[in-house]
Amino acid sequence: RARRLAAPRRVCKLRTRSRQRPRSARDGDPGYLVFEQRPFPLQPSSPAVSRRKMGRRPATESEPRAYIRWIGRRAYAELGGWAAWGGRRQEPLRAPGEKFATDQPNTAAILFGYRLAELRENREAEEKAAAAAVSVPTSIASFIGYHLACKAQVGRHRPSERELSLLRTRLINAGKFFHTRGLRELREITRGDVAAYMEHLQQEVRRAPRHAWARRCLSRTTQRKYLSALNNLLKRARGTGIITTNHVADLMDEETTA
Repeated sequence: RARRLAAPRRVCKLRTRSRQRPRSARDGDPGYLVFEQRPFPLQPSSPAVSRRKMGRRPATESEPRAYIRWIGRRAYAELGGWAAWGGRRQEPLRAPGEKFATDQPNTAAILFGYRLAELRENREAEEKAAAAAVSVPTSIASFIGYHLACKAQVGRHRPSERELSLLRTRLINAGKFFHTRGLRELREITRGDVAAYMEHLQQEVRRAPRHAWARRCLSRTTQRKYLSALNNLLKRARGTGIITTNHVADLMDEETTA
């Protein structure tokens, strides 16, 4: 019986990728290409979405373009997009004590990071100065809106929509009370006005009762929340220089020590 010979087994070779060393590592070494066996995955991962399909980045996330340009084996920083804050095109990245731009990649990266951090500090200082130059309202009604807008800004402790709604209700309540007493400006609020507002909170009905015998006043905790909202408002007003004394904080401290 004729014996059937088996076909030779095929040997599959893994596809390889080449990785190139940096210039500092391959100087003087003719064989600077290093080949490593990196098998491709059998099941490809999720397809990458192109930058064009993702759309333009929002203005809060994007920064002016900045990168390192190599000219004649020397490192230069391309900071033309940062011209408003002191940046220039093709700034030579010179190490301390050097006359010309550096030719070392690691030194260039460090100097570029320092220069970019300096420009970012200039931009932050300009933004803070512009924010301080904005005129702050002094009337009670206008300052309530200004205070709520500052609270709603994006930050680490940004309040939720429900918290902002409750804060707006409490501040409007205080503004209406001071308006009935003929007060329009924050600097017109005195210690007696704040004490009268505290007595008003003790007598205020929590909600419209269905029956006359069902009248329920604000609880002690709710009164404290109303006073805390007014305290934060006056604290911001004192920080901006509109008033010099926060009478709410003084009266609350007296109640605590009593």
